[in-house]
Amino acid sequence: MYFNWNEQNQIWFAPPPPSGAFVAIVATDNLSNVEMTFLMLQIDDDAPMLTFSQSDSVSFSEGYARSDANFTVSCVDSQQPYCMILVRHYGSNGILLHSENFTYEGNIAMQSQNGSTEIIEIVSTDPTGNMKSVTKTLIIDDISPNYNLNWYNQMGMEVIELPIIPHDGMIKVENLFSNNVNNTLSSVIILCMETGDILWESSLVTSIDLSGINLQTCEKIELKSSISDHVSNTRTKQIELYI
Repeated sequence: MYFNWNEQNQIWFAPPPPSGAFVAIVATDNLSNVEMTFLMLQIDDDAPMLTFSQSDSVSFSEGYARSDANFTVSCVDSQQPYCMILVRHYGSNGILLHSENFTYEGNIAMQSQNGSTEIIEIVSTDPTGNMKSVTKTLIIDDISPNYNLNWYNQMGMEVIELPIIPHDGMIKVENLFSNNVNNTLSSVIILCMETGDILWESSLVTSIDLSGINLQTCEKIELKSSISDHVSNTRTKQIELYI
């Protein structure tokens, strides 16, 4: 297969072979002098792949991050020896906050404060200009979930003000002011104060019925709660109650 070259400003151009090939470049002058160069060409139309390694301070699936969050981005090219990464950080108003460049891999840190929305554009490029772009939009959240612990007499479901509860009473997690709670990262534990034994433990539940728990001979229990959101903002509380 032969291709004629086109000249522009003393630079010669020819299309690459359709599927990659061993190529001979032949130059001939008006006196039939010939110069020949051989090249092995490989066609590459694939952009480098991007992978992300996120810490517990970032949740891409939920779209949240802490202001001190960071994550790692890497690029891999299937054919070429290296790839580059360009990262641009924008505010919700479209203003560029920060930009940075990496080769192969880099650590990306948030540039915004609590309550802001940050848009991160990540572009991977290989030496021939194949490009892939990914955009991450993250709400910056540094606030731990807030909530109250209350305990009730199950007969009348009245709040008990004193640190005492009947053996069939109810303990409730109430006024949980967050729609960003991660039940799996959160936990509730009840211990016997006399022995230190764990009587009951669970991921987050908002109502605990003591009548279903073997309180053994405990005269006093301790409830420990730890409630986290999707980026590990955590608030812990504990109460001690006489049975």
